[in-house]
Amino acid sequence: MLTLVLLASLAQAALPAAASAPAAPVACTASSDDAKAVADTLRGWYAALSSADEAGFRARTAPDYLLFEDGTRMGADELIAVARKHLQEGDKAALTLAAPPRIEVDCNSAHAIFTTHAGPPGPACGDRTGVGLNVLPKLPWRIGRGFRGCRRG
Repeated sequence: MLTLVLLASLAQAALPAAASAPAAPVACTASSDDAKAVADTLRGWYAALSSADEAGFRARTAPDYLLFEDGTRMGADELIAVARKHLQEGDKAALTLAAPPRIEVDCNSAHAIFTTHAGPPGPACGDRTGVGLNVLPKLPWRIGRGFRGCRRG
């Protein structure tokens, strides 16, 4: 009997503590407006890049933008220079998407997974398509980091 009373007392003591425990954080979700804004940012960014429109490119790029392409690190200035070089050589394939990107958005960032018509220049890619990922922080939505390499196989 004493055991039952002790257990009942412990249970009553635990109830107020459990009731006053902090609530679990509410998950942050993105709105359909966020998804549309990310898609618009990406479309504008690729249009600017494929025409070497520096002002349009910078308007959609975070100030500390970095691209990692097959082991090479490039900032915005270097990527614009590469885009200009591709255009001068008549090669727009590496600057255009082969299909719409897959976009995933949460409340503070977005990820766009994409395929380009051609991979980064050099012997590692040959004529294979490129694959990559852009990471967009909400600044409003601007591209902050990019990763691109060859599609293997």
